[in-house]
Amino acid sequence: MKTEEEYIELLRQYRERPLSKGELQELLEWLDTTEGEEACVHYMDTLMFETSIQRGVEQDVIYHRIMNRIKRKLVFHSLARYRKTWLGAAATVLLLIVGGGITYFTQTKHPSRVPDEVTFRVDRGNKAMLTLADGSKVWLNSESVLRWSEDNVRDVALEGEAYFEVAKDKKHSFEVHTSYGTIRVYGTSFNVKAHSRDSLFAVALVEGSVGLQMNHLKKEVKLRPDEKICYNQKDHTLRLTDGSMADAGIWREQELKLTDVTIPVLWDKMGHWYGRKFVVKNMPKKNHLYNVTIQTEPVEKMLELIGAITPIEYVIKEKEVTIVYK
Repeated sequence: MKTEEEYIELLRQYRERPLSKGELQELLEWLDTTEGEEACVHYMDTLMFETSIQRGVEQDVIYHRIMNRIKRKLVFHSLARYRKTWLGAAATVLLLIVGGGITYFTQTKHPSRVPDEVTFRVDRGNKAMLTLADGSKVWLNSESVLRWSEDNVRDVALEGEAYFEVAKDKKHSFEVHTSYGTIRVYGTSFNVKAHSRDSLFAVALVEGSVGLQMNHLKKEVKLRPDEKICYNQKDHTLRLTDGSMADAGIWREQELKLTDVTIPVLWDKMGHWYGRKFVVKNMPKKNHLYNVTIQTEPVEKMLELIGAITPIEYVIKEKEVTIVYK
């Protein structure tokens, strides 16, 4: 069992030389522990300070990148094959901070290398924004994962919810793959909800044009601005609606500020913010106006605060919140 200093030294060496399969396994097992993860985050803090790179989301990117690359190397069955692949790749990865996001550039010294897969994960209660190498911007909501290959940032896989502002490129389409189907675009803004655990898939188009190829359909479904398509996997229903999609990506803002809003507007806006369906029962006849500001507060906290102003009872069941006025 190595000491923390020895593991950190191994982590430093990992950035400079190929590790043996045994060293990789040992390092990965340590990084999977709470102590190892905390020590690694501290090491990333030091690295950011030394290289004058902003901290925060970027720190998580480097951490997950290291974890991902270690896991990739462990799939090789022999040390000889691993060394050959590592030495053949010899890739230099640079991080540039662009408008609060992240852009990856890869300088390849060997044309036949296998491209690395980049995984960007957002934990529960957090949100993140990143800029891909082609200029496309992606906002990721809580508990969401985005994956792409270093060699093709316009082909991504999504699990969770994301808002995309895709950079225009007439020669290369941008594709978002989900467990429900694939979204193809050329330059547009849209919101995607694709949590496989929820059995509900939704795409809301703000501007531009997208084509949706569902796994269970042969024909591609095309959306126009201010259209939304929802698919329920439980009953296999596909529903297309239209109307303003201005609130489709409201969750990506730093805060939600509502001034003198009515009861229906309040719960509608909060539904978009938290990504939940609010069902209101026993609506009071008297008109109520609310002034609410939400930043990082969990939905339970906001319901308690609203309940202090207007007596309500609430029940949270998965993604649905039932509000009953007393």
